[in-house]
Amino acid sequence: ASCSVEREAIDARRKPTVYRVYNVRFTVAEGSSRLGRLLSAGKIIPYAPKAWTEPEPVIALRDRPVIVGSGPAGLFAGLTLARRGHRPIILERGQPVGERAQAVERLWATGELDPESNMQFGEGGAGTFSDGKLATRTGHPAIRYVLEAFVQFGADPQILYLAKPHVGTDVIRACMVRIRKAALARGAQRSEERR
Repeated sequence: ASCSVEREAIDARRKPTVYRVYNVRFTVAEGSSRLGRLLSAGKIIPYAPKAWTEPEPVIALRDRPVIVGSGPAGLFAGLTLARRGHRPIILERGQPVGERAQAVERLWATGELDPESNMQFGEGGAGTFSDGKLATRTGHPAIRYVLEAFVQFGADPQILYLAKPHVGTDVIRACMVRIRKAALARGAQRSEERR
């Protein structure tokens, strides 16, 4: 038998009583009579997650793909294409996370704005200077793939089951750098396009 937490959420609809609600995946020995009773009583519900795997390429690319922007979508696209040997070119008007953080700190300290690299523009996208909450309003099965990638690149494994996953500002910045380095190590190229 095995058991793992699939999701954790807070239910505060019946205040002042607040509940932690867990979806738990477990296996039991075949033919368990207790499991049959729990199923028939509606105490447990069989769980069948939507499966998602990276789609296989259907055509060979003649030219190197170009990705505009190195926010999370751009970096994930770059990493996915690089893992398949396509050597993408990632265009970004802002700076990598380290230099970008310095530009943002300079803005906060002096009011000097770099119009090309600031809280909105640069590696990691606008969320790099947020508190690192990962929010989506869809039930798309690829969400699990993205969360697993964040864990692979340094995020806390709890994000895999928390209803409102929170990576944290410092960790999300480090993840973005690691994703970029992994893509570059597999043949991607970052090109800074400043106006």
